Amino acid sequence: MTTLKYAYIISPEMNAAQDFYTSVLGMRTNFRDGDRWLEMQGDTGRLSLAATEEAPKEATGTILVFECSDLDRTCQLVTESGGQIVDTRNMGPHGRTATVEDPNGNLFQLFSKQAQK
Repeated sequence: MTTLKYAYIISPEMNAAQDFYTSVLGMRTNFRDGDRWLEMQGDTGRLSLAATEEAPKEATGTILVFECSDLDRTCQLVTESGGQIVDTRNMGPHGRTATVEDPNGNLFQLFSKQAQK
């Protein structure tokens, strides 16, 4: 099973983006990892900002992240259904991600808290 975990916006200038989303949308900062990653909270949802080096290669704009219980099985379903796995990343105790390209060329990511098998 997968659920939409969050969306993040690729933001090469983290301070400017943080100021913008705080001022315009009233978002509050929950967590910041230097200039790499920022999680913000609104009244009913959250938004993250990611530095370019934290995002999939050559990606721009907004990336949706879906959490799945079995990353390996979900990646298998991606390829069986006409998509492709562009990249994978093991973040140790933070979990693993797979960057996916759907049949129309749209990128999104899958995330699992599971350790590498």
